[in-house]
Amino acid sequence: MEDQTMSHSFEIDKCTEQFTFRIPEILQLEVQKLSRVQKSDLIERLIVAMAQAVHEGNFNPEMYLNSKYAK
Repeated sequence: MEDQTMSHSFEIDKCTEQFTFRIPEILQLEVQKLSRVQKSDLIERLIVAMAQAVHEGNFNPEMYLNSKYAK
């Protein structure tokens, strides 16, 4: 069985800001049952997913398809 924990080869700045969102109660009950290590892994996965969404939201294909937009 493969290791289910996430380990990235990059550093994450200290988390100083809060962001909240709503989840179903049943999910919250299950999250509360996770171990401390599992909760830390979950938080890291959520942070990485948020960073990916921001990255994809800023994606401009013209940067790679039109020399007018090349940096």
